[in-house]
Amino acid sequence: MLATDGFAAHQALLFRQLTDRVVVVLGGDASAPGADDLERLAVRGVRVVDDPPTGVQVTDDVLTGLRLSSGEVLECDAVVVSPGFRASAEFLSPVGLEPEPFEMHGELLGTIVPADPHGATSVPGIWVAGNAVDAMAPVVSSAASGLRVGALLNADLVEADTQLALAAHRDGVA
Repeated sequence: MLATDGFAAHQALLFRQLTDRVVVVLGGDASAPGADDLERLAVRGVRVVDDPPTGVQVTDDVLTGLRLSSGEVLECDAVVVSPGFRASAEFLSPVGLEPEPFEMHGELLGTIVPADPHGATSVPGIWVAGNAVDAMAPVVSSAASGLRVGALLNADLVEADTQLALAAHRDGVA
């Protein structure tokens, strides 16, 4: 696991649930885990290497190691980095909606589109769902969010049609 942000210890402990072969590699501009996190990693058997990576080693099209600045090659089956979450919402710019920074515990993790808890944005008639508003939403919950927002949007459309019909009826047009 390459420590690319302040969540490296947390992520390493998540991977530790799956294997006892987890190594956190520090280096570069990432902030090193604090003393508490280092202790937490140590008691779970997660090794921490303070030697910035310089490349990957591939043999016969298979990842076999991570080259470190010291020249050591750390044997591995996988290299994990912290994901960045970025709402692909540039198409909303013409209507005045721009993705905003998404932070957790002071760490910038990416961007999301601002919306109320139901998915309605500040622009009437524009709703968003899934990981556009919840950067940590996996596919299943994003789909569920889309279904919920679709139902709420439909309810809004039904109400708008009803209000138009009422207005026309009260004006004697209907």
